[in-house]
Amino acid sequence: MKKRKNILKKVSYLLMIISLTIVAFLAPRFIEMEVNAAITSSGYSKTQSYLVLIDSGKIKEVFVNETSVYKTSRPNTNSVQINLVIEGNNIVRVLSDSGEISIKTVIWDEKAPVIGAVLGGPVNAEDVPNWTAPISTVEDNIAIGLIADESYYKADGTTLIDKTAARTEAAQGRDVVMKYNATDAAGNAADEVKAIFTLNNTIPTLPTVTIISDNGNNTEFAKERDTITLSIIASENIQTPTVTIAGETTTVTGSGDTYSATYTVDGNTPEGVAGIYVTYVDEAGNAGSPVTTTTNSSTVKIDKTAPTIQVINQNHEFAKEGDKIIYLIIASEDIQTPTVTIAGQTTTITGSGDTYTATHTVDENTPEGVVGINITYADEAGNAGTPVIAPTDSTTIIVDKTKPILKTITIESDNDDPTSAKIGDAITLRFTSNEKLITIPTVTPTVTIAGEVVTVIESENEYIAIYIVAVETLEGLVKIDITYADEAGNAGLEVTATTNSSTVTVDTTSPTSTVTIISDNGNNTAFANVGDRITVSITASEDIQTPTVTIIGETANVTGNGGTYSATYTVDENTPEGVAGIYVTYADEAGNAGTPVIAPTDSSIVTVDRTSPTSTVTIISDNGNNTAFANIGDTITVSITASEDIQTPTVTIAGETATVTGSGDTYSATYTVDENTPEGVAGIYVTYTDEAGNAGTAVTATTDSSTVTVDTTVLTLSTVTIISDNGNNTAFANIGDTIT
Repeated sequence: MKKRKNILKKVSYLLMIISLTIVAFLAPRFIEMEVNAAITSSGYSKTQSYLVLIDSGKIKEVFVNETSVYKTSRPNTNSVQINLVIEGNNIVRVLSDSGEISIKTVIWDEKAPVIGAVLGGPVNAEDVPNWTAPISTVEDNIAIGLIADESYYKADGTTLIDKTAARTEAAQGRDVVMKYNATDAAGNAADEVKAIFTLNNTIPTLPTVTIISDNGNNTEFAKERDTITLSIIASENIQTPTVTIAGETTTVTGSGDTYSATYTVDGNTPEGVAGIYVTYVDEAGNAGSPVTTTTNSSTVKIDKTAPTIQVINQNHEFAKEGDKIIYLIIASEDIQTPTVTIAGQTTTITGSGDTYTATHTVDENTPEGVVGINITYADEAGNAGTPVIAPTDSTTIIVDKTKPILKTITIESDNDDPTSAKIGDAITLRFTSNEKLITIPTVTPTVTIAGEVVTVIESENEYIAIYIVAVETLEGLVKIDITYADEAGNAGLEVTATTNSSTVTVDTTSPTSTVTIISDNGNNTAFANVGDRITVSITASEDIQTPTVTIIGETANVTGNGGTYSATYTVDENTPEGVAGIYVTYADEAGNAGTPVIAPTDSSIVTVDRTSPTSTVTIISDNGNNTAFANIGDTITVSITASEDIQTPTVTIAGETATVTGSGDTYSATYTVDENTPEGVAGIYVTYTDEAGNAGTAVTATTDSSTVTVDTTVLTLSTVTIISDNGNNTAFANIGDTIT
C-alpha cells in the first residue's frame, strides 16, 4: 500500500478528463484500469492507465502516472469525455464520446486470506500413509488441497517427523500435528493453522437415541402424513448412519456425532409402536452395535384409525338452574380431551385416557328445552372421531328453569257442612298444577292439613290429599301448606290458601247452650193460658245447626241462625196444664252434638193454666167494741184467699175502692170509714184472675157470711141510773163494793 501511495504521488500528467457515474455503494477500494481511446475524426488514439479510488460507490480520486488528475472540465479539444459505470465498488463499463471503450481492470487487494476448516480427526493406524488435510480460505476464493508428506510434527508442534514416524506416533496413541498456511494471488499470506490426527480403535455407541413425532396433538403418536424423527447423538463423530423406522427407509441428515432420521407415515405404514433399526460406524471405520430401542424409552405409536365413543347420561330426565348436567364419555381408545358443548354452552371436562366427564351447570344463559350436545374428539394421534350430537344411551335431558304453578286449590269436608269438620270427618284438599310435579328422588308435593303431613294421590296432574280429623286435631280454621317442585326440581311458591277462598274449620268440641222459657201472657210471662205463645230461647256457645225443640211434648216452631234460636208454641184448649216441659237437641255446624236440654238453664218456667181460680173471702172491722161494726175511723178489712196464686185483685168496700196488699194466693183489701161512708152492712165486690189470666167469679159476699155494719150515728141514753151494792148505803161504795 505504501508503494502504491508513492506511485500516486508522482503522477503529474493527465491525458483525459474523466466524469464518473455512481451506481452502487461499497467499502473503498483502488481499481487500476487501462483505457484505449480514439477520436476517429482527428485520428487521435491513445492508451492510458488510470488508478481510480472508489469509496461507497463514488469516485474519490483519479491518478495518471501517480498524479491526481480528477477534474470536471475538458481542457482542450483533444480530450475525450469518459463515463465509468460502477456496480458496487467495481467499474464494469467505460463510455466515451465515441462509444464504449474496452477496459482491463485489476482489483487491488492488500487483505491477507484466512484459512477456513482444516480437516483432521481420528484415523486407524493403518490409514496413516493416506492422511490428507484439505483446507480452504475464507476470502479470495482460494482453495488449497495439500497431500501430507514431510509436514508432520509430534504433538508438541515443533518436532518435524516423516510419515512413518507419524504412523508410529499414532499407533502408540499419541496425536500427530500437521501445519498449513496459504498465500492469495495478491501475495497476502494467511496465518498458520494446525490439524491434529488421533488414532481411534474405540467402538462407537449411541448414548442418546430418541424418537418423536411432529403430531400436533401428542408427539408420542403419529397418524398418516405425520413425520417421525429419530434423533441420534453418538459417543464420537460417526459417518452417516443407516436408519429404518417402522420397517421403512428414512431420510438421514446431520454430521459429526449428531444425526436425525425422518419418516413420513403413509397409507401403507403398519399401525402400532414404530420399530427402529440403526447401523453406524465412526470416522475411523469402527462399527457400533445396531440399535433397536431408544435410550430414553421414548416411543411413537402409529395410529391411523379414528376412535369411537359412548356418551352416557349421568342425570335424570330434568335439570333446573344450578343443577349439573353430566355426561360420561367412554372412548374406544385413549383420546385427547374432547371438546363438548351442552345446550350450546361451554362445559367443564375432566378425565383422561379413554374416560372423560363433561359437566355443565345450568345457569340463566342455558336455554330451556331438550338439551343438545356436541362432542368433537380425536385420539392421541389426532385421528378425529365422528362428532356426537346425542347420548348413545338414547336418553334425553330437559332443562326446565320455570317454577311450576298450582292452578286450582280447593278444600272441603265430608261433613254435612263442607266448611266444618268434626272428629272422624275427612278433609279433602284438591289441587291441579300446570305441569307434572316431581316424585323421584324427593316425593312432592308435601301437604300438611291442620299441621299434619298427609299422603298425596296424583292422577294426570291432579292431586288429592285427605286428612281424617282426630281427637288431637287442633280446632279452628284448618291451615294448609303445600310445598312442591316440578320434575326438574324447580320449587313452586309455597301455598297456604285455596284459590276459591274455600275453608274448613275443625270443631271437635260439643256446643253448650243457655235455654230460657217465657210466655207472652199479658199478666205473667211465667204462665200461659189458651192462646198464649210460649217461647224457648236458645243461645249456643258457638254457631249451631237449627235445633230441634219440643214444648209440652209438642214440636215447636224454630227460627234463628248462628248461635241464637227461638222455639215457639201456642197454648190451646188441649194443652195440658202444669209446668211446660221442654226438650232441646242441637249440634254445632261441625255436627258435634250438644247435651240435650230438658229444662231452662236459668230456672225459668212457664206454667200452663187454663182453669179459673176460686177464693174464700172474709170481712172484719178493727172496731174496738165489735169487729162486726165500723164507725168513723174504723178500718174494714176484706181477706181473700185464692185457690191458686192470683194477680192483685180489685176490691171495693162499701162502694169505695179498697187498698189491696198481698201476693200469691193471699191478699187483704182495706177501707177506712169516714163521714161519707154510707151506713149499713158494708157491701164488697172482688174481681180477680190467676197468673195465667183466668178470671175467678166476682165475689159480692163473704164466703163465711161475715159482715161489717157501718154505724156512724151517735147513741143517746134515755134513762141513766147509778147504784152501789154497799150494804150500808147504795149511794156509797167502800172497798169491795160494786157500783152499777
